[in-house]
Order: sequence, then C-alpha cells, then structure tokens
Amino acid sequence: MMKKIYAALAVAGFVLPMWQFASFVRDHGLDLRAFVAQIFANHAASTFAFDLLVSCGVFWVVVYTSSVRHRWAYVAMTLLVGLSFALPMFLFARARTEHSGGTLPLTGDDSPIAAATARTARPVG
Repeated sequence: MMKKIYAALAVAGFVLPMWQFASFVRDHGLDLRAFVAQIFANHAASTFAFDLLVSCGVFWVVVYTSSVRHRWAYVAMTLLVGLSFALPMFLFARARTEHSGGTLPLTGDDSPIAAATARTARPVG
C-alpha cells in the first residue's frame, strides 16, 4: 500500500516542479541568474529556499547512511528535479528493499561486519 502512495507522490513531485520550471524556461530561457534571483526575491521566498536547501542536505545524509542501493541516484534526482521527487522515490526504494529482505549496510555501527567483530573480539592478555 505504501509503495503505491510513494509512487503517486513521486509522480506529483516530478510533474508539478517540472511544469513550473518549463513555464520559467518558456518565459526566461535557461537564465540561471534570473532563476536564482527569483528564488531569493524576498524574505518569504528565501525562507522556503533555505528550508529546502537544508532539507536536501539532511536527506542526503539519510540516503548515504541507508542500505538502499544506488544512493548517488537520489542525490542526482534531488539536483535535477527536486526533493519532492527524490524523497518519495527513496522511500519507495526503501520500502521495496525492506520488503524483499534488502541489502544491509557494510559499514557503521549497525552493519553485519561491526556486529560480527563485536561478537568475536576477545581481550588480549
């Protein structure tokens, strides 16, 4: 059930931002200076822009500490489309990984390598 919800949110998270970006490109071309200027046009817009930038950073940390495969793809999705697309895609992949028994992390405190090392480590002396 949740995978269907994540998939629907990913579609909306792709279509809605791309629709607005296409409108911007139609009106201004690929003028990145105008794009950034409009993102930070006033304090209200800047509030949303900074909130989104920090949220993207937090998302990237979560992605890189997860066991989902192809983590780089979620960073690319964030940069090319936005967090509204990348986050539901990540949650969809994570739900699929958890359902299928998925990949376990190979590093970190919760990894199987760390767990095996803790079990077999013996004090010297």
